[in-house]
Amino acid sequence: MATYCTSADVQAIISIEAALSFSDDNESGDNSATELTYITFCIERAASVIDAYLVKRYALDDLTSSTFLKFCNAIMAAKYLTTRRLEGVATSIMEDYDEFIGLLKDIGQGLKDIPDVIDSFNHLPTVTNYWVQFTKGVTPVRVVDSESTGEEDWQGQLKRRTDTFHWRNAT
Repeated sequence: MATYCTSADVQAIISIEAALSFSDDNESGDNSATELTYITFCIERAASVIDAYLVKRYALDDLTSSTFLKFCNAIMAAKYLTTRRLEGVATSIMEDYDEFIGLLKDIGQGLKDIPDVIDSFNHLPTVTNYWVQFTKGVTPVRVVDSESTGEEDWQGQLKRRTDTFHWRNAT
């Protein structure tokens, strides 16, 4: 899991004082070491939600420098931080949160792209052409690599379902 923002980014969204007050459970005015980890926990929680939407389209290491995801992570973490003590969320934060969740759903479904990140995987369909050698006692299925499409050969990722039968008994 990658985190995309820092506690300073979250504090820029809801102010330093508000972030510290939302994590100050004993209301002492000072945050203990444990209370300061709440901000980090909210950032990680938001990052895991972002990752869940994007993991099928992107390698997570490719996303860490995204400015879009930095803002998304900060807004989501601010929302989680302000709701952790069952207090209300500011309307502006909730509107931004809803907007980012909608965008993440669209990005995950391939309807939109992350503005500053290139797709990590090729999602174009591939075709595997194969033939069966009936003259053998054991009938192997052989893939015709020169006529098949896709970047991986049959020993690579199982992009093409018939590759699972490559050189196996088809009878």
